[in-house]
Amino acid sequence: MNNTIMITCGITLLLSNILIVHELLIVKRNTLNSKNIQQLEEKKWHDAAYKDELTLLHNRRSYIEEMDAIERTSNTQTVVHAVMIDVDNFKKVNDSFGHRFGDSVLKKTADFIREYFPTENCKAFRIGGDEFAVIVNGTTTEALGTQIEHIAKISMEQIGCSLSIGYARVKFGINKAMETAFEHADRNMYLMKESKFANK
Repeated sequence: MNNTIMITCGITLLLSNILIVHELLIVKRNTLNSKNIQQLEEKKWHDAAYKDELTLLHNRRSYIEEMDAIERTSNTQTVVHAVMIDVDNFKKVNDSFGHRFGDSVLKKTADFIREYFPTENCKAFRIGGDEFAVIVNGTTTEALGTQIEHIAKISMEQIGCSLSIGYARVKFGINKAMETAFEHADRNMYLMKESKFANK
């Protein structure tokens, strides 16, 4: 009789422990699920604030904050280049073929930029309309110039529109070094554009 009672108590205790473990596992799973949902929600809101909805590149807000951050943390030995990219005759493309086709050109351009300016040392932005900017770290001006010359040549074949591209090295140590470099890059981009169409 005593043995039966002991066995019954033992089984009851075992079942009780199993139930407790099961409940703890459920609580842990629910906690992890809540954290995952929270992380997904945070990423969603972050992307909405810092990513361009059409191209999924970083947007203008991200571009401005990134320039400020680099400005604060860099010194005269830091090697950074500013790159500006513009789709040639984009307004004519939009007017001739419609905004849906124009959007597809912008998406292809963004994919093209991602391919030739990899995220290991570059950060790309759509800063408005058909204008894109890239911050390039740790390469020489000569190497970047060769790369950009190649990219400009093959852009028509790969995305269906040519690109004009300008670049400039950031000269840290002056006021608003990043902004100034992008202004130079922008001017160089328009010089490339003008030289293309002057020869036609």
